[in-house]
Amino acid sequence: MNNPDLDIEQLESRYAALVDRNLVAVGLKIQNLLFHFNENILGADSVKEAEKLMSQLEDADSAQKELRLQYVLNTVRRERDAILKATDWLFMSDVVTPQKHRKIYVDYRQYLRDVTVAMKKHPTMKLEEFEHYLRRKNPEEFMDGGDHKVIIHRFTYYYKGQYDR
Repeated sequence: MNNPDLDIEQLESRYAALVDRNLVAVGLKIQNLLFHFNENILGADSVKEAEKLMSQLEDADSAQKELRLQYVLNTVRRERDAILKATDWLFMSDVVTPQKHRKIYVDYRQYLRDVTVAMKKHPTMKLEEFEHYLRRKNPEEFMDGGDHKVIIHRFTYYYKGQYDR
């Protein structure tokens, strides 16, 4: 029987707010998290004990959230590094690149370098592909007479095959 002093709705709401219950269960070495919640938290003898157990779940969830963010950032860094490496050739002295195109490439490459800092503040943010970036930042290139096909082809030529999302 549940302790009448427990605010069951509040505890159930907090349980539902856990982002990834499976990772929390693994982190705390709990076989069945729902069973643990029902038996140990809702069945706790005191509010203090229930709060302590619920806080453990929330702390584990918070730790998993940080691990997920680091995983995403590392994945984005690998993608970014591959793009930067594959497009370095555009900046060699013997490669003729119109100044207008060069500025677009430089701007996107700077975006790639800055994206992980922005993702720390906005974890749901995704790495924007070059074509989408170009369309957002330079929409005039997609109008009649724009060079979008040439700009995109040159930039993505060497990494498109090895870097597919």
